[in-house]
Amino acid sequence: MNHLRFLGFLFAVLGPGTVLGQVPPPRPLPATGAAPFLYIRIAGPAGMHALFYQGSIQGRDFPAPVAPGFRPGFIYRVELKNFPDHPGVTLYPTLEVRGTLRLPPNLRAADYPAPVVFKMEDIERVLAGSVLTKVVYLEDPDQALSEASHPDQPLEVEYRPGTDPLAEARSHGRPVLIVRLGQRTFTPEEMAEQSVPGTILLPGDTSLPPAARRPQLPPVCPMFFDPVLGPRPPEEECLHDGGDAGLPAGYDAEGRLQGVGPADTVAGYTDSQGRRHVAVSNRVCLCVPRFVVASSETLLGIYQGSVGLSGVQGRESQAGLHNRVLTSQAQQAESLLGFTGRERASGTVGNQGLAGLSRLEILRAYEMELGPGALLGTTGLVRLTQEQRTLLVREMELALQLNQPYAAPRGTEQVVGPSAVGQVAGVNVLALVQGARDLTQSCHDIPSPPDKPLVLFKWADHTAAQVGDVVTFFLKFTNHGGQPIADVAVSDSLTGRLEYVPGTARSNRDAVFTTQENEAGSVLLHWEVTGTLLPGQSGVVSFQARVR
Repeated sequence: MNHLRFLGFLFAVLGPGTVLGQVPPPRPLPATGAAPFLYIRIAGPAGMHALFYQGSIQGRDFPAPVAPGFRPGFIYRVELKNFPDHPGVTLYPTLEVRGTLRLPPNLRAADYPAPVVFKMEDIERVLAGSVLTKVVYLEDPDQALSEASHPDQPLEVEYRPGTDPLAEARSHGRPVLIVRLGQRTFTPEEMAEQSVPGTILLPGDTSLPPAARRPQLPPVCPMFFDPVLGPRPPEEECLHDGGDAGLPAGYDAEGRLQGVGPADTVAGYTDSQGRRHVAVSNRVCLCVPRFVVASSETLLGIYQGSVGLSGVQGRESQAGLHNRVLTSQAQQAESLLGFTGRERASGTVGNQGLAGLSRLEILRAYEMELGPGALLGTTGLVRLTQEQRTLLVREMELALQLNQPYAAPRGTEQVVGPSAVGQVAGVNVLALVQGARDLTQSCHDIPSPPDKPLVLFKWADHTAAQVGDVVTFFLKFTNHGGQPIADVAVSDSLTGRLEYVPGTARSNRDAVFTTQENEAGSVLLHWEVTGTLLPGQSGVVSFQARVR
């Protein structure tokens, strides 16, 4: 009986598909998860050193910059010394690790350390009696600043004294670290007593024992969420681009494209009936977390308050205004530099004019290496092998070359009639008479293939990047219908985190390319493709952008 109970327990633990003596396969890793450490890059003036204590009075000394890994939920104290302009001065900043990154399994948290930079200005303020508070947070991509940054020099927003930098950080992203710096000093015994062994992964260490004590900071309270859909995944680590968020894009009564906001990607076109439509692309996720610092200074020994007027005796208004002069209006017609003639940029009807454009380029058809992206939008992509995909791409290129219109040599005339075909070339005459034998006619009208919406795909050459990297984006538009499509115009409004690299716009079809500043501090890219897009044909445009 005991043996049967043991076998039943073993069957319940291993599962019905497990064979005794075999180890069950491990479960797949989750799509995203919290990293066990928050790597912090501590930097400062040249020559600065940082000491870390782990339960011993002998701290481990490292020259700055250094990027150890810290377990979240603990309060750490670091010793900083060897300042070039202040010999003998030692500072002891406090690090409160509130959270970590949530990255895909193929990315390492050590590649994205949170920067903590102690500038000489900060040290001077502390020595003058101030207390500095810096909150490092992951910036929300939807509220991102349009300023460029560097991984070693993060953007720092300084608030006036009395402002809570933690509240400001929560309103703009997800706080992960709080740094407090003052003049208080500690002995090595106090530093060892306040430290928790097993919480800092120092450079050169490959493993770390469990923490000696429980976390000191309370866990973050979870927010309410839908019981079916689950909690909203964190999006501060990923930069989304593409799609149509906010006000839907469309054409107004005057034929102008409206509603293309930052991070939106759309394409306008005209169907065979002369109607204008808008196609929306998919969203692209680029994992590129950016840290921003919210800082505040507390001046000790200074009283802050507000003083109001005790009473109002009277009111006196300005009496010296006798005349109002309106500013004269200046009217001037300006044209783009380097553009002459009265011909329009393209045949697209109703697009935005040339006023306000910052750049205009004429793009010739450019052959681009797309790789697997050449078969996007087709069902054969999932069924073909790598060799078959390569052969198919070559056949498509050959078919496009063979379908090009062929012009007959000058001086050659061709006559086609119902019963005779003749060709005259020079002085020689060749004639052929052929009578019609059979005539087949359908009594019903053959239905024409229907119109279908234009399909717009967007992808990038990288799924993850660092601040300052250059990423290439591709946009492929395809006519899946049975009727030709004309006036194709692709618009991509970049978010504030992306900066267009001038001169990198490409197109495999002749197009007119323009750029214009948008409200996010970046630019709106616009391609007006010339010609008609026949059924089954497609085109690709690309550009490069630097991650801010």
